[in-house]
Amino acid sequence: MTILFPRLSSPELEPYVAPFGRMMLAFGRATAAAIELVTKCKGSEAEAVRFVATTSSKDLPKGLRKLFKNKLDKEQDEKLLHAAAEYKAVADERHHLIHGEWWFNVFENGVLTVRNVRWKKNNTALIIENR
Repeated sequence: MTILFPRLSSPELEPYVAPFGRMMLAFGRATAAAIELVTKCKGSEAEAVRFVATTSSKDLPKGLRKLFKNKLDKEQDEKLLHAAAEYKAVADERHHLIHGEWWFNVFENGVLTVRNVRWKKNNTALIIENR
């Protein structure tokens, strides 16, 4: 995360510290739950960690569907896919917050804005989008 304005130690950031920390802890718990679930299927925690770590959050629902194919009833399968889709949405937002640029937009009454910066291969900014 890059803080453009104000400095990292600014009191203006204080209201965001606890919610940001809670989000990070929740994401960690969700990842641990995914690993535990995959362990049940793979039989090895090491293999489960490898599966979750090497499957992008975008591809996690598809990866879980493939992994659990013909092992769950219809209701369980729907719950699994719903939970994986929610995990993906949280992971996308977490990625945006961690890798975006935080600044208090002086053009909009100092509202906190997180700009999403995407990079070309040569490390030049390609797209900056505000959220």
